[in-house]
Amino acid sequence: MPNKPQLLARTLPADVDTVRLVKVDPFRKPKTKPLSLSTNYTSWLTAGPNVDYVYKESKTKPMISKPKKYRFTKHPKHFTTLLTPAFGTTAWTDALGRHLFQATAFYNDIYPGSGYGISYVNAQHGPLWGVSISKNFDGMLREYDGAKMVDIKNGLKLYATHPMNWGESFSSNHQIDFSLEIINHDVIVWEEANNETGEAIQRDPSEYVNLKQPDINGKEGLVSLGYTWTNMRPHAWNFLHPKKGFGINAKIDWADRELYGDYNYTRLKTDVYANVNLGGSLIYFRLKTLAYEGSAPAQKYVGLTDDQPIYFNGMGDVSSFFPENHNPRGWSGYRLGDRLIYGSLEYRMPIVPKSISLNLVSDFGNAWWSSEKTEKKDMIVTAGYELRFSLGPVVLSGGDAQQLDEWKDNKKPLRYYRLALTAPF
Repeated sequence: MPNKPQLLARTLPADVDTVRLVKVDPFRKPKTKPLSLSTNYTSWLTAGPNVDYVYKESKTKPMISKPKKYRFTKHPKHFTTLLTPAFGTTAWTDALGRHLFQATAFYNDIYPGSGYGISYVNAQHGPLWGVSISKNFDGMLREYDGAKMVDIKNGLKLYATHPMNWGESFSSNHQIDFSLEIINHDVIVWEEANNETGEAIQRDPSEYVNLKQPDINGKEGLVSLGYTWTNMRPHAWNFLHPKKGFGINAKIDWADRELYGDYNYTRLKTDVYANVNLGGSLIYFRLKTLAYEGSAPAQKYVGLTDDQPIYFNGMGDVSSFFPENHNPRGWSGYRLGDRLIYGSLEYRMPIVPKSISLNLVSDFGNAWWSSEKTEKKDMIVTAGYELRFSLGPVVLSGGDAQQLDEWKDNKKPLRYYRLALTAPF
């Protein structure tokens, strides 16, 4: 207040009083106590290592070795070994874990016999690269003209892969792959096996109706270059119905007799897919193309067939082990060529998250020979519905589908049971 050592203060609006006069000593001082802290929190101010030895004169000089370049061969370390009467594998690595040696062998008394695989992987210099040699160890499995087929690839393989991420998204990954294969094919196609030995009975050449007989013992020198871009966050739903994400894949294969083998051909593959989130449901779209030039092994045909595909989800691109059979759901027949377009459009509705979903599906595709001057056949377009049940990477499906014209004519749809594809890579 004027000319007086008092202050005039106003209370908050929530107080019952509107104005209150309070006497406050402007020269007041707070009452404090000395700071007291436990030694557990202050001992670091004076603590330190015992360095008495630093001030003592040493009677001997320390031995300092000269620097040498690191060699992984000087520090091999055992990684794992597993031995059984008919199977054995062992793996060794170096001290840094950047070099991996692995050898595997097994015994088999039926055709094609015993086998082995020896590989070396280098993760120290540039992209990840490796080399492997195998016999009866590496191969592909698929359904072929209504029978089962195994294409065993014996020989040498050199490969390199370089993953990249631009740092803007953890889930947006790019990868470049390269491989060189010098292989001998050993193809087995069978419908029945020997009841006593379990050995597959090779199919007779006269039994091939819709597809050519595979090249049983062809030799092939193949160079491959591929690029993959995937943008999909890891999620437990991805096995059955990932709600987001897309992928782009392109690969070119080149084989030449001057390199090795019996074949001259070039193959170009492109594959794209996308998931569009609609809240509780989603739309899935895929488009794949294949183009061939030259003469390839018969088992690497291009076309639409009745053979069922083998799909495993959440494991990346497994087409090198399980080549895709292009079979539109609700269509039956064989249509071959050197050009292919194949795709799907699906509306996926989860019923039990991560386990069961109901889907409206539509497949489309066509195959034709580029050398034919006649007009190519109309695109095959099917539509239907299916129920899916997820067992992790294996997704079972069953449904009804048929071509659009057949739905208009009120025909009975074709019922099917097969493995379902969630994402091609």
